[in-house]
Amino acid sequence: MNLSTFATSMGFEPHSVTGMIKCTWFTEHMVKVDTGEFGDETRRAGTSIYLLLSGEEKMTWHKLKSDEVLFFHHGVPLKIHLILPDGKYQSKLLGNTLTNEEVDFQVVIPHGSWFAYELTDKLQYAFYSEVVAPGFEFKDWSAPPEGGLVPLFPQHKDIIEALATTNRASSDFMNSVLVRPEKFDTEMMELIASKLQLAPHPVCRGGFFSEVWRTEHSVTVTNGSHKGKRQAGSSIYMVLKAGKNGLAWHIHKSDELLIYHGGGAIKFHFLDEDGNYSNKILGDTLSHSEANYQVLVRHGTWYAFELMDTSESVFFGAVLAPAFVMGDWSTSEEKGVDLLQKYPQHGDIVRKMATANWMKN
Repeated sequence: MNLSTFATSMGFEPHSVTGMIKCTWFTEHMVKVDTGEFGDETRRAGTSIYLLLSGEEKMTWHKLKSDEVLFFHHGVPLKIHLILPDGKYQSKLLGNTLTNEEVDFQVVIPHGSWFAYELTDKLQYAFYSEVVAPGFEFKDWSAPPEGGLVPLFPQHKDIIEALATTNRASSDFMNSVLVRPEKFDTEMMELIASKLQLAPHPVCRGGFFSEVWRTEHSVTVTNGSHKGKRQAGSSIYMVLKAGKNGLAWHIHKSDELLIYHGGGAIKFHFLDEDGNYSNKILGDTLSHSEANYQVLVRHGTWYAFELMDTSESVFFGAVLAPAFVMGDWSTSEEKGVDLLQKYPQHGDIVRKMATANWMKN
């Protein structure tokens, strides 16, 4: 598969600045932001997109009112350049942590920071997701003022000018062969868990996690069952290790967006409010034709998950918007009796994924 075919199969369209984009998620929850520069308006708690950057393409300088989090899928690392609100310059690398200890699978861009980014190898590409919370709106995007950023930050003149303009990837480049991402074996997963200091998940059998990000922006949810104020969004790293591992039926008050980083694949089972059953696969589309790099769990939906292949571990991220609070999490009864009564037509899958079969070791 070449890069052009991949972009078409994923539903990408040209981004207004550079690269290719696909909108993937707009939470239904509306929030009033109690901090920052948002005023009295309401907006979505969180949003997400896919982005594909290739060759000489650069995302030029801009800033947002909200935090933005980048999630690496495959390709080469991105170098992210930031000028923080206090005027200090900082750079970060988004990519595979196993190739470089300075690289991270998730990178947080603080709200109010000017930022731009580019590929570390101009002969390659990078495919990644972006999440914004509070949710993105076009009016939040600030381009540099007339005259540019150099008068504001003359000490950073060279890097500002280097990322002030961009080019589109040539058609020849888009015909280049897509390199299938490397599989993560058990040893690699152990290394990831160690480097990221993942701790045993409290309820997921074979699961290890750590919180990466929780935005400073406090919000009030205007159309949900959430009580009180909370942060707009949060994210974690999570590894589900090889074996008969997974998570039993549970439900959230917020949307949860699962974002794939590497390894095998996970099968998600869903029971919606109307009693309909469905399933989705989180994984690498290049390896599993039915898999997706993002899987959305809508609020109010019962769901459970398991490894597609018990010999393969999976590494992924999870975002909740509005942010995760333990009191928003509910689990089914031990043998799924409550769900069996509510959804008798789905007895087989309810029993298979019941808590009694998936208790944490």
